[in-house]
Amino acid sequence: MLKNYHHRLVIMGSGPAGLSAALYAARAGLHPLIITGVPFGGQLLRTQSIKNWPGIPEISGPDLINNLHAHVAHYPSDFLIDEVINVSLSSEEKKLTLASGTILTTQALIIACGGKPKKLTCPGAENYANRGIYSEVPQDATAYTQKKVVVVGGGNSAITFAAHLLKIGAHVTIIQSLDSLTATDPLTHTVRTHPHATILCHRSVHMVAGTIANVTEITVQHIGTQEYTTLPTEAIFVAIGSGPNTELFKGQLDINTHNRLVIQPGTSLTSMPGIFAAGDICDSRYRHAITSAGQGCMAALDAELYLNGKVVVRFY
Repeated sequence: MLKNYHHRLVIMGSGPAGLSAALYAARAGLHPLIITGVPFGGQLLRTQSIKNWPGIPEISGPDLINNLHAHVAHYPSDFLIDEVINVSLSSEEKKLTLASGTILTTQALIIACGGKPKKLTCPGAENYANRGIYSEVPQDATAYTQKKVVVVGGGNSAITFAAHLLKIGAHVTIIQSLDSLTATDPLTHTVRTHPHATILCHRSVHMVAGTIANVTEITVQHIGTQEYTTLPTEAIFVAIGSGPNTELFKGQLDINTHNRLVIQPGTSLTSMPGIFAAGDICDSRYRHAITSAGQGCMAALDAELYLNGKVVVRFY
């Protein structure tokens, strides 16, 4: 049986943008409903070590999400572990349909549902999803100690994956499609100089193969010479970027050439009144946890102004 109910403010997403929006909205007395998505926490769960969150020298992504969630829970707010599968945004009252069958209506909506990791599309990749091909490194990766593994990608996420695997004793080969690594993380030097790290640039993944149970090899092609190389591997960790979760909003909100929601410069306002955006869903430039959190704050303040006609400065 379908459940139908109305909420004054709904926030889609439980990453830094969504939880920061929830914190500011809850403190403003808007009693937000946060639809978390699955899994709770978004892409930050893939990060084992964050060293650029102000005031905290180092923290894991899951721990940072837990801290943000606990902070929001101090104030009047509700969390719903569910996913939005359909939206109708044309009227003043926005309608959301959830995977559980629940139908929500809301006066204001903050969209902070981020992105999802890009997948390998070569032959064999689909057969080994979560059976040898992964979009994150498990927190306890000791199963790969002294094993050969592959990391696909050359950005900060790929370097973070490689550094974590090297730390537990794995032999890591990094496959990068460009001429060099693009990572700016300080760990890049550690990975480059590690005796158990091999970096293969200007290569594309041609094919993945293995047994019924698990992947056993990856074939890469040199983009210049077209030469193929087959490498044995016990796991492939993919870090080739992410794409924004904008599919639900196509035809209803303005979306730019980067496939992200269009917002008015300097605000969180989308192309429709009462709908606000924050984080990777609209940001194609910065895409850091801290900038997403700042945008979440902006979205909450904009939503408060929309709902109340003013933003109240509070002193505690």
